Amino acid sequence: MRIDLINDKSIWESFVKSCDEYTLFHSWSWGEFNLLTGNKIWRLGIYEGDELVGAALVLGIKAKRGSFLFVPHGPINRSWETGTRNKEYIEKLKQLLAFLKNLAEKEKYNFIRISPLAARNKEKEEIFRNLGLRKAPIHMHAESTLLLDITKPDEELLAQMRKTTRYLIRQAKKEGVRIETEDPLTGKNFLRLQSDVANRKHFVAFSKKQIEGEVESLGKGGELVIFNASYDGEIVASALIISYGYRAFYYQAASASKFKNIPSPYLLVWRAIQEAKKRGCTTFDFYGASPDNQPNHPWAGPTLFKKGFGGYRVDYLPAQDFIVSWKYWFTWVVETARRIKRGF
Repeated sequence: MRIDLINDKSIWESFVKSCDEYTLFHSWSWGEFNLLTGNKIWRLGIYEGDELVGAALVLGIKAKRGSFLFVPHGPINRSWETGTRNKEYIEKLKQLLAFLKNLAEKEKYNFIRISPLAARNKEKEEIFRNLGLRKAPIHMHAESTLLLDITKPDEELLAQMRKTTRYLIRQAKKEGVRIETEDPLTGKNFLRLQSDVANRKHFVAFSKKQIEGEVESLGKGGELVIFNASYDGEIVASALIISYGYRAFYYQAASASKFKNIPSPYLLVWRAIQEAKKRGCTTFDFYGASPDNQPNHPWAGPTLFKKGFGGYRVDYLPAQDFIVSWKYWFTWVVETARRIKRGF
């Protein structure tokens, strides 16, 4: 087995989309977005002879809380796993980890963080633990999500929704809510509404730089679409929807408190689902769900909203850390404090 850089977009995209499961966080555009924000990136191909059998997008992140290499929702592969204790899967992870450790030492990163796109179970936890990794103190991407099969006819999708959700979609139409896609893409409406939500809910919103970077990098290839809902001549809700391969992601959304009694977000999501179907997506990913047994979780409200559209829950293995330097423990303290403060 060997590991080499992949610098050809067509090779990368073709392989990623040939795998059974992948997300936008391993897309070529996600790498470009990270370059735009100042992170280093490495697109690694894992080969058996001349055959490409795996890929890992690696981000070099240097932040105030610490510097680390990050593999978002990866590594991905075509056929490493036929069982939870597959030796081939473990061996490739071991060799990739050794490669990343050398890279981290050379580039002066303190640890390696992997957010694997792997089902959460004891066998997977044991595999990563035996390789010397430990659970990260915070999540990097949503580790639980709700997925909706959108291959069914619209009538069937509506029928499987919660009765209240169907009613509120119809009500939004009656109230005169209009859903339009933003052209040209600017994200300014989303940023304004996000600021409103952040002030209302007392959380740190995504920065203007990040949103504009995502709009530029993912919007360039048509992967990101911004849906805006307007009522009484004013935009009252906005959502960033990303379509990549077979999945459409309800990536970020915000709505105005001024019109909280107008069910515009319900119609907005329904239009986004319909558009995802037109684009050939088979799954709508609501991207993020609170634990079922934590009704006071910060995400409990949005999760209840998402559940109304139907679908099923998927839980991924939490982010895993491999320590390279003792400086990791500074990051661990900072991130643990942040997690407790935010109520996670």
